[in-house]
Amino acid sequence: REAIRVAGLASAGSGGGSVVNDVDRSWADLVLAAATAGLAEVDELGPLDGLTGDDPATLAAWLDHPGDPRAAAARVHVHPNTLRYRMTRISHRLDVDLGEPRVRDALRLLLRARDL
Repeated sequence: REAIRVAGLASAGSGGGSVVNDVDRSWADLVLAAATAGLAEVDELGPLDGLTGDDPATLAAWLDHPGDPRAAAARVHVHPNTLRYRMTRISHRLDVDLGEPRVRDALRLLLRARDL
């Protein structure tokens, strides 16, 4: 049963491929696919519903490069000050504590589910 489940997760996250075709997918990808599988069915994505335009990409870059605004800014092709401005705006819109690790983890999962 576990092999069937993993094969389903692999193909769900890879655009229809199979485990054999996606051997370079990491265990982290499979864990994220399992964690977000149920979220793809959710109509409301909590605080992300209030994000528009470049906000989701900016938030994702910030979450992927914690403590490194230069790297996060480079990912979304903006100046670090622009990234800081956007993150201030995003944090007010989300009304969550971005300093809280559990909040950041939940936002990562929601962003991933949004992309499914």
